[in-house]
Amino acid sequence: MKREFKIYTLIILNLLSLIFMILFNFLAVSLPLNSNTPKDVADKYDASIVPASVTFSIWLIIYTLLAIFVFNQILYFFKKDEKRKILIENIGLFFFISSILNVLWLFCWHYEKLLLSVFVMLLLLLSLIILYVRLRIGEKDFNENLLFVQTPVSIYLGWISIATVVNISSYLKYSGIAMFNKNQIIWTNVTILLTLLLGIFMFIKKKDLFYTLVFLWAYIGIILKQILSNNNGSQSIIFVTIISMIILIIFTVISEVKSFKNKN
Repeated sequence: MKREFKIYTLIILNLLSLIFMILFNFLAVSLPLNSNTPKDVADKYDASIVPASVTFSIWLIIYTLLAIFVFNQILYFFKKDEKRKILIENIGLFFFISSILNVLWLFCWHYEKLLLSVFVMLLLLLSLIILYVRLRIGEKDFNENLLFVQTPVSIYLGWISIATVVNISSYLKYSGIAMFNKNQIIWTNVTILLTLLLGIFMFIKKKDLFYTLVFLWAYIGIILKQILSNNNGSQSIIFVTIISMIILIIFTVISEVKSFKNKN
């Protein structure tokens, strides 16, 4: 009985936190909160690595997938299977925590508390990493549904990984650190290459194609932003980003082909 109550509580918390997160994000943009939209703040502290605004439309995909993720848990009310019960226990409070941190980050961002926003973003990233590990995504014994479990968490984690890098870069520009502002092009190119290494690492370690696709989407956004802005150093950033895209695509394709051959 205690176990059932715990499961029901987790499902309700996850559902309420999802609704709260989506509603708060909608209101923050439509009101907007503190007379700022997320784009207003991003433009104000416009680090070179910040992708084009259209790139952030990925949030519509993320929220849709998270709704599917939570809907899968709600089905437990109608079909009390042991597998779904274990899944909900593995999710625990970490999705709820990540949703609250998402809202808190938005609040910090709109009120231009950039250092605090970095701290909250890191906590959000950590909560998703823990969720990712607890669900054993990318492990050989992972046997959950791709659409209902892996895709939502992988894409969400992938985007927050990119968002963390962007958030830190925006803070560095906001802080006025001379070493960063004078060498922003170099920092941007180095950071893009670091994200490339992270994408390759995740694919080697977890064979997580969804996570990798988010990085490719972010690279497209960075290239588009640099083409539209045409600032000093844009050509350098575009070149490094395109090379990173090509390397990541080639690496992913070769790995997938090898994996397919091994299975057959």
